[in-house]
Amino acid sequence: MVVSDSKRMITAALIGNPNVGKTTLFNLLTGLNQHVGNWPGVTVEKKEGFINDDVKIVDLPGIYAMDTYSNEEKISKSFLESGHVDLILNIVDASNLKRNLYLTMQLKEFNIPIVLILNMVDVAENKGIKIDYEKLSKLLDVMVVPIVASKGKGVEKLEELLINEVFSKANYDNENQYHNKLDFKSEAETYKYIEGILLQCVASTSENTATITERLDKILINKFLAYPILVAIAYFIFQFTFSWVGQPLADLLDTFVNDWFAPHVDILLSGTSSWFKSLIVDGIIGGVGSVIVFLPVILALFLCISFFRRQWVYGESSIFDG
Repeated sequence: MVVSDSKRMITAALIGNPNVGKTTLFNLLTGLNQHVGNWPGVTVEKKEGFINDDVKIVDLPGIYAMDTYSNEEKISKSFLESGHVDLILNIVDASNLKRNLYLTMQLKEFNIPIVLILNMVDVAENKGIKIDYEKLSKLLDVMVVPIVASKGKGVEKLEELLINEVFSKANYDNENQYHNKLDFKSEAETYKYIEGILLQCVASTSENTATITERLDKILINKFLAYPILVAIAYFIFQFTFSWVGQPLADLLDTFVNDWFAPHVDILLSGTSSWFKSLIVDGIIGGVGSVIVFLPVILALFLCISFFRRQWVYGESSIFDG
């Protein structure tokens, strides 16, 4: 890739929590102009992409925080500390700012300009969440860009901002910028700080627009009811699989294969040699039949799991996850 002599290529680190649309945004910004490999020494995937000859975007692994010790966190922290990063593109879920901004607070410690990309603003609006983007930008001392990555909305504006390096001209000329260390003593203190910010720039009417799913969530993930409900669901799955549907169907299938189908095939092959008849009846039908009789049990189990397991609006979790 040839870089113009008149303009240095900037390096932007794209980082955020898992499942906030990071990969979608990366693909929209870089298109087919991507390189994929592994980070040195680990099997974690490394993706780099380019916007023309102006911006290199490094897609860092999805993480929730910088204070844990998985390969993903180590890679992200090491890359940001390398001194080769000009800009952090921190993408967050606009409908769940409280949890997502925990990582943002830690990213501010690197003294690197941050563009906070609020993805899924349409989901936030549908949930009755109204965000004052200008005030949020001022309170966090970062540039805020709202987008809807799944529909490509706002991505062109972000691309233009990166190419023209507007981020370096707008919010980061203050000499005190990024020199005040946010030395939080605990996770609770960090979230308290975040809550104080959100109270000033985020309004919610979710009480009036709560969906059926959200109302069910209040019951199913209630700290007192969740465990009894989990046990009841596990019991239902067991009964559905082994007593009500799965095993009865397996017994019917076993009866069909061994008591009806196999004997009829045996009669049809009565005029053939014994080894050929044994191959068909005992080998193929008997062997395959002994396996497929378990199919109803397996299908019943996976039907229950697929029905009960789902993604909550707030993060990647289900009633089976911690």
